[in-house]
This record gives sequence, structure tokens and C-alpha cells, in this order.
Amino acid sequence: MDTDTGNDVNEILENNNFRISAAISDLAPYRATVEIESTNIVSGSPIVFWGQALRRGSDDPVPDVPVNLYLRVGDVQRVIAARTDTNGNYVATFTPLSGEAGNFTVTAMYPGQSTPRTMASATPLPSLCSA
Repeated sequence: MDTDTGNDVNEILENNNFRISAAISDLAPYRATVEIESTNIVSGSPIVFWGQALRRGSDDPVPDVPVNLYLRVGDVQRVIAARTDTNGNYVATFTPLSGEAGNFTVTAMYPGQSTPRTMASATPLPSLCSA
């Protein structure tokens, strides 16, 4: 790794800006699944998500670990944090804003990973009554 290649930072020593490091693995130790009960939801009603954290390379459940749900509607993305129980299962709830409508997509994954493909989607229906 080479830093300050343009010598933009004033330093006492300029010959210490290069280091060789060991390979860095960006593979997550587990993956997560997500499911949703219904694909048509009344706007303003809670949406319940559930799934599992599964060890990389197997289907063994991973207990007591964080799972991030990336929920997207249009250009807006929300992150919902969940934690697995002793059996590797989690449950999370999201309530869309009143009047919020459109196609929602959700992806569950190890925190910090870049977002992969959509795993589930739902369409909140317009509210049937106004408050």
C-alpha cells in the first residue's frame, strides 16, 4: 500500500509511506436470509421480516449475531438492525410512513457488506382511510 503518493502532506519522514500487508479477506463469516409474510401491505401498517443467519459454506445457523436489513423504496434506503437468537433466527419490524407507497425491496446481510441482489419485495397499498 502506498500513501501520500503526491507528497501532499508535510511530514518529517517521507520514506515511510509504503507498506506491504497480508491479504485482506472481505468474505463475511455468515450470510442472512429474509422472508416476508405478504407482498401487499396497507400503507402505515407494520411489515414483519424474519430469517436466519447461516454460516458461510454451510447451512448451519449462527446464533447471537447482528443482521442488517437494507430496505429500499425508490431512491431511499433504510437500514434495520436485527440480532439472531440462540437458533440463528431473527425477526424485525418496519412500519412505512402513512401515505408512503411504492415497491419496497429488502436484502438481509452481514453488517458492512455491499448490497447484493434483492431477496424479498412488497408493495404498500395506498391507505384506505385518512387520519
